[in-house]
Amino acid sequence: MSWSIVSVILLGVIAYTYIGYPLVLKALVKFNKTGGPSRGSGAKAAGPGGGGGGDDAEPVGTVSWPSVSLVVTVHNGGHLMEAKVRNLSELRYPGSCDFHFVLDGCTDDTRAVIESNRHLIDRELHIWESDQRRGKENAIRDAIDHFTGDVLVFSDADTALKPDAVEHLARKLTEPGVGVACGQEIYLRTAGDDDAGQGQGLFKRYENAVKAMQDRCSSLSYVQGGIFAMWKNLYPADVPAGCTQDGIIAFDTVLAGRRVALQADAISTEFYELDARGDFSRRVRTVSRAAYSIWRRREIFDVGRTGWFGFHVLSSRLLRWLAAPLALAALATAAIGASQGDRLGMAVTGLFAAWAVLVIVGIVLEKWGRRLTVFYFPMYFTYIHLAAMWGLMIVLRGGRVVTWKPTR
Repeated sequence: MSWSIVSVILLGVIAYTYIGYPLVLKALVKFNKTGGPSRGSGAKAAGPGGGGGGDDAEPVGTVSWPSVSLVVTVHNGGHLMEAKVRNLSELRYPGSCDFHFVLDGCTDDTRAVIESNRHLIDRELHIWESDQRRGKENAIRDAIDHFTGDVLVFSDADTALKPDAVEHLARKLTEPGVGVACGQEIYLRTAGDDDAGQGQGLFKRYENAVKAMQDRCSSLSYVQGGIFAMWKNLYPADVPAGCTQDGIIAFDTVLAGRRVALQADAISTEFYELDARGDFSRRVRTVSRAAYSIWRRREIFDVGRTGWFGFHVLSSRLLRWLAAPLALAALATAAIGASQGDRLGMAVTGLFAAWAVLVIVGIVLEKWGRRLTVFYFPMYFTYIHLAAMWGLMIVLRGGRVVTWKPTR
């Protein structure tokens, strides 16, 4: 096998990740419609995870509304709290629902702002505070025994929930076999075009399409951290340091025989206004924590326990994070082939050169405050995958990300 053929195969793996895998999902969805096996995640067709509907559950038609505890974890988010409390005051839920703010070592006025606005809420509101910052997962673990709801709904401090979001999530959890229900995050932007929100928005639409198909044939491969609900008794007994609860919750749910479902009608919105450097840092942190979560729960690839769930994690997560190393390897092998006079190697090397020109022009235009999609997208695609590669390198070097400075 020539070096040039190797480069084409490596590029084919990248193409599979972004084009081939969605086509596979589309075929699986169609197969399920024609009577094929459904839900390839290994999820059992069981009722709510032992926690379905407490004594105060309120029947509404065929739905018995479970009691809900809505949880917001925050570190130094005083500037966000008035808007967050006002947003919670607008939520509608037919059953029992209380609110819990978990303060992870806050040193600003977060608690004071919550207290000064708690009169806006006509439901119970609790504040649990730790003196030392230990990370979101540890803060939740310390406070979880105080959450009285059968269902936990998690919402980020900087997101705004639609008034019916909790109702949609709780309704989804009453479906057989569902252990976690994820809502849909919508990113908003101001009039400026100097942030990474445009690129994030493009990928968000792609992600939403992939998740919709995963939901129809299997289980989502990760939890949408900004808005999701789960049965309290399924919350992991341990989220290892350096892991993200978004990944561990998804994996443990599937290992328990249930699935992570999508409820796109449950909507949250947030502004995404990070510049390229801030977006890069966020992606490095996210990938390093997610990759380490997969390593700590690598039994998800046991087909006997989780069915095809591991295949979905590999295709939609791991291979995507490996795109940059695969591309660099493809460039190296193509260059070797080109040096030996192989026309295929020359062609592949030429494609890389053309891509590099697009990326460089995109960078220059960003510096000038101008943005053209034909140049911006290659630049954005390149740097998010370089960030993913850097995140993987952190894990391989033994680094762990437990806490971080929130973006403002």
